[in-house]
Amino acid sequence: MQMRKLLLALTAILLFAGQSFAQKTVTGRVTDDRGMPIPNASVVVKNTNTGTTTKQDGTYSISVPSTARELVFTAVDMSPEEVAIGSKSVVNAILRTLDKVISEVVVTGYTREKKREFSGAATVLGNKVVDAVPVPALDQMLQGRVAGLTANSGNGQPGASANVHIRGISSIAASGTQPLYVVDGVPLNPNDLATLNPNDFESITVLKDAGAAALYGSRGSLGVIVITTKRGKAGVTNFQFRSQVGFTQRPQPSQFNQMNSAQMLKYEEFVGGFAPGLVAPGWSYSANNPANAGLPATSPAGTPYAPSKARYAFLLDSLGSINTDYYDVLFKTGITQTHEMNMSGGNAQTRYYFSLNYFNQEGTDRKSQLKRYTARFNIDNTVGKLSLQFSSGVGYGVTDYNEGAFYAGNGTANPFAMVWRAKPYENPYRADGSVIFGASTSTVPKAIGNLIERSDNSTWIDKQIKVNSGLTLAFKLLPSLTLKNTTGVDGSISYGEGSINPNSYVGSLQSYQSGYLNESESNRMQLINTSAAIFSQRFAARHFVEVGAFFEAVRQWSRGYGFTLYNLDPRLMQTGQGAGTLTTGGAATIAQNGSTAKS
Repeated sequence: MQMRKLLLALTAILLFAGQSFAQKTVTGRVTDDRGMPIPNASVVVKNTNTGTTTKQDGTYSISVPSTARELVFTAVDMSPEEVAIGSKSVVNAILRTLDKVISEVVVTGYTREKKREFSGAATVLGNKVVDAVPVPALDQMLQGRVAGLTANSGNGQPGASANVHIRGISSIAASGTQPLYVVDGVPLNPNDLATLNPNDFESITVLKDAGAAALYGSRGSLGVIVITTKRGKAGVTNFQFRSQVGFTQRPQPSQFNQMNSAQMLKYEEFVGGFAPGLVAPGWSYSANNPANAGLPATSPAGTPYAPSKARYAFLLDSLGSINTDYYDVLFKTGITQTHEMNMSGGNAQTRYYFSLNYFNQEGTDRKSQLKRYTARFNIDNTVGKLSLQFSSGVGYGVTDYNEGAFYAGNGTANPFAMVWRAKPYENPYRADGSVIFGASTSTVPKAIGNLIERSDNSTWIDKQIKVNSGLTLAFKLLPSLTLKNTTGVDGSISYGEGSINPNSYVGSLQSYQSGYLNESESNRMQLINTSAAIFSQRFAARHFVEVGAFFEAVRQWSRGYGFTLYNLDPRLMQTGQGAGTLTTGGAATIAQNGSTAKS
């Protein structure tokens, strides 16, 4: 009996030893599709409970039975990968980012919900869409990508405030139809969008129905655009540098069939036939004009410029051969360039993202330009049940406008209007390249020359410093109950300056009183504090309940001042010193002053 027990024990030991020797060690490295290591990735032998996780450098080591066929690699926000083992002792894996991770989540500003569980109307632009659109502004990023949303960049100048309308335009003027913007839980002034770097956006959620008003009250009655910025991911520090150069094509005349100079002169002659009072070179110099019937055939000797039929015919031929290309005179191909550096990384507890960006966009008209400098720093930290999220973006923008407040409309200062209104036979330049400007006559128009002279002798600059920061603390009191608080600040300092040289032709006009100088500054600050208790519970696999109680307090400050001066001393123009009193009808009657306002 004892011998039998001994044989059974030896057999068990041999079987155990056989199983032990049937194990082998497999090592490898797990990286993403950019070659960056993925820490804390799960490595499991398929159909078993045998597994391990990767180290900070993405490497792993695991003992697998000889019967194992595949390893399964998984990581947060990454697509799983199954790799055959075979006879290999080194098995590497490449995991790719899930394209649907961002787009399946709806960020309302207060909560994050899976799209299939969100009952409202929302459109989400994920990081794949955002990164694939190299545009300088948010409104251009939204164009054509959100149903029911229209977007335009105001007057078209670089840096102009975007006009975004959700659910249509409620009036002809579309006044007051801007949606609410929220960046990482902190509301943003829509006039400050030009100082944001779109390359920092991770996702954009457009809330379009009445549910937005339920969340944000009257502020969200016109829709809400929630912007989530990029965050760091666990892993080694990732450095990226991106440089882009683009071109903006000037307006093209091919859409309209405009008359050339010869056709315009013929048209003026035609109109003058039934409107004899018309004053235009095509009619004034026409041989069919009854007023020219008594002119001599040629000009008298010694006075070659005296009116005569030959002189007028020569003038018509000269004007008909000019055909000025106003698209070439008033517009150019704008060059846009952006250069950006960012770094991100962290570990399971702390993650960070930092970026610097320089952006320079030239407009298609003569002087308009936007220069923007931005920086962003985001950090996330989790310690036990407490999580912290800090987001801060700082932007500085300088916009050089072509004509400031006088640019808009159908006036002579607007090149987009004048390119259609100007006569094709006007030549704004002399042979030496100097500009022909001054008072126009019926036969010698100078509208384009005056526009160029005005542009060369005027300055319109806006400068803005923008800060948008937020700190969110979340504490998981119970598995289903989270306490959350967000404190944010949104502020800006804006400075504007417009001036017209008193020694210029435009500065000599009565409307500008020998020059013009306007300066203004406005400071705006908004503090917001939001506290919430959020209960969320999943029942079985299909049922999910989330209930939240929120309290929000908002405090706003604003202050501004400005002044306008005329009748400037050219020697002290930018200081405003020496400015005389305003004149009306040649009499000095009005003293000059400034104004201030605050709230």
